[in-house]
Amino acid sequence: MSWLGGLLAGDEELGKKDDDHRPLNGAATPSSWSARRKPAGLRKRKIFYGICALLCLYVFIKNIPTDLGPTSRYKFNQRLDDMGKSGSEIADLPTNRPRKPAEPSEAEEHYHNGPIKFYMLASSLHSAARLGGQHESNKNVLFAASNLKSASEIIPLACEMARWDRNDVHFAVMGRDDMEIAEIKKLNGAEEDCNVHWHDARPDYARWSSDARMEISITASMEHIRTFVHPQVILIDNPSREDAFFVNALRRKAMDIGKSLIELPADATENLMWITRLDSGSLAAWSTTYVDLLIQAPTGSSGSLVRLLKSIENADYFGFRRPHLTIELPSEVDPPTWNYLQKLTWPPLDWSGAAHASQVELSPLYYHFVIYNLLEYKYSAHGQVAKDAPNLLGFSLELPSFYLNDTTAFAPPVKKGEPTSFLWQSPNSNAALYFGDRWIEFHSFLTARLSKPPTTRRKWISEKRPSWLEFLLEFMRARGYSLIYPNFPSDEDSIATIHDELYQVPEEFPKETQAADFSIPDLDPNVPLTDEFDPRSRRGPPNTETTLLSSDLITSLPNSGDLPELSDMPLLSYNGLNMSRELSTEAATAFSQTYQREVGDCGAPSDVTPRQPNSALDLFCRLDVVYDPFRRAPNFLHSQPESMPRDEDVIKAEQRDNAKAEASAHLARQAGSSKPAPPMDVLPPPPTIQEDDSEETQREFRLQMERQAKQNGGGNKEEGVKTDNKDAKQAGSKPDALSSTHETFSKQAPKVAVEDPKAEAANEKGAGW
Repeated sequence: MSWLGGLLAGDEELGKKDDDHRPLNGAATPSSWSARRKPAGLRKRKIFYGICALLCLYVFIKNIPTDLGPTSRYKFNQRLDDMGKSGSEIADLPTNRPRKPAEPSEAEEHYHNGPIKFYMLASSLHSAARLGGQHESNKNVLFAASNLKSASEIIPLACEMARWDRNDVHFAVMGRDDMEIAEIKKLNGAEEDCNVHWHDARPDYARWSSDARMEISITASMEHIRTFVHPQVILIDNPSREDAFFVNALRRKAMDIGKSLIELPADATENLMWITRLDSGSLAAWSTTYVDLLIQAPTGSSGSLVRLLKSIENADYFGFRRPHLTIELPSEVDPPTWNYLQKLTWPPLDWSGAAHASQVELSPLYYHFVIYNLLEYKYSAHGQVAKDAPNLLGFSLELPSFYLNDTTAFAPPVKKGEPTSFLWQSPNSNAALYFGDRWIEFHSFLTARLSKPPTTRRKWISEKRPSWLEFLLEFMRARGYSLIYPNFPSDEDSIATIHDELYQVPEEFPKETQAADFSIPDLDPNVPLTDEFDPRSRRGPPNTETTLLSSDLITSLPNSGDLPELSDMPLLSYNGLNMSRELSTEAATAFSQTYQREVGDCGAPSDVTPRQPNSALDLFCRLDVVYDPFRRAPNFLHSQPESMPRDEDVIKAEQRDNAKAEASAHLARQAGSSKPAPPMDVLPPPPTIQEDDSEETQREFRLQMERQAKQNGGGNKEEGVKTDNKDAKQAGSKPDALSSTHETFSKQAPKVAVEDPKAEAANEKGAGW
């Protein structure tokens, strides 16, 4: 029988070929049967192979690995995801441990460096497509964590931010821990009312991956997240509690994609909860925000300056970059101030620049308040804040007790019977933050304003405050700008307080009256003495000292720390009157037009230039004619060309007396009088100021003219031009505010020919009149 017949022995005909038709030559012999017997060695080999198989099975069972870890993370949820795909359609994750390298030095716990695959990230990224992640500008904010301890610290912040519903909050897990996302949410209480979008960005074999592989994995997962989510900002826990590979990878990636990376402090859930009220536009400016502190140090003010610097040095900066500090020192620095500045440790320090009050003391949380308000009102990209921000100049850190004149007590406005922040067209020099672009615009305004002659406009600000506030008030009224002033629910809480015991008068104002004006009064034993005994004493602006805020900022602010919209704040004019936004715009337009005509020297509307960003030069005209009281007459209505020769070029010094005598005799002959006219170097009385008849304005104007006369050379005589306003009144024209200004000439100034009205009348009526 053939081998096929042996396999198919059940069918007799299948195994046969021609055996039935083949004639039998003889019967089978015993020798032929012996050839078909199975050899005994084959049976022994089968037994040997069976024993080897059992031995191998025993060795395998004996050495099964016991450290493969749980596989619950890779059990897929059967619920349909947002894209309609079930978890069974995702490729299965590997559950076995990767092979260890042959080298014993690398056979550690984190040794795997194989290719990287993200099995769980694709489904969550596709579900986030409806949140506008395909656009560069959106409301997406990303929280990221590497280890579970850091995740538990920042999950409450993510849930609180999502509860305010100003951002679309995402949370990405990128570490080695293999706990499921559902278990992480359950352990941190983020299951029910925490509307956060979760992303599992852990690679395969994360538990055994090396630091280099994990760093590459974080960079790659962030690239996928950026493609589908485009987060505006990334927030992580304090770097001291996070894995080094996680922090290094995110720092490099955030710099590459141009996004802000916020490294939260260790006590963020306690003192930095206000960050959850900011939107994505404000948070995106976290890394590009800079603050400069400008401090003025008057002479002999070491106590107030040291107190201010100590409050700044001891403040909480919550990991944010410290502000640049600029201190304007006086010409003579007292030893205590110099010794303290020598020991002061401050990274960016400059001892020159602009000025602010030094009698201020700041709260330890002042920088929280500054950054919170700055990010909200300057960089917010959503809501009504972005629409109303163009009329905002900055915000104050203190609530004034009096109006700008320091005579009337100030009562802050309220809303529905509750204190609230408000807008006021009033500058502040004690403690305020001015936006950088607005400060540049004010500098251009001040440069052009000082190129124009002085005016006799009414002074609104007390002389107890710096004089530059008067120009800032003009700038704010012309532009319609306002400052935000805080108003805390508790009268005892404040960000900044003002101390008056070491107050000094601004250096541009006289500190005391003349000795001739002061006399010691007679003392009456029956009348008690007061602090007004010395009329030369200059007391500081009246302020109410308050307690500095030291607890949580959120609990001290109204509305649970939610800053109000600009449109919801009351708006006050510079004199403290309530007004609407429409009225404020109309008042600014009217004031700017009047200012351009009276101060800016703009004769016609066609002379006004268009407004440019960060510039206030549109409020001024004829800027090529610069006022200089030391060289030439401030006659801007009839200015002389630069090429006109001076007096020294026409009449020599030795011939000046003869020329004056001849001119006087000539004028006398024309007038028909034999008496010589008075010498021309005798000053006529200054003209009367027509715009403001107040004694204070008159006194200020005369002091200003006297200072200019002293600066022109002291002994040099001045020649004045007397204007006759009677003819102007008869002609029906209103005397201009600038034309009433007393114009002085130095000896080097060009002489202006003046026609004598008496001489003109004498020529008309004949000699002897």
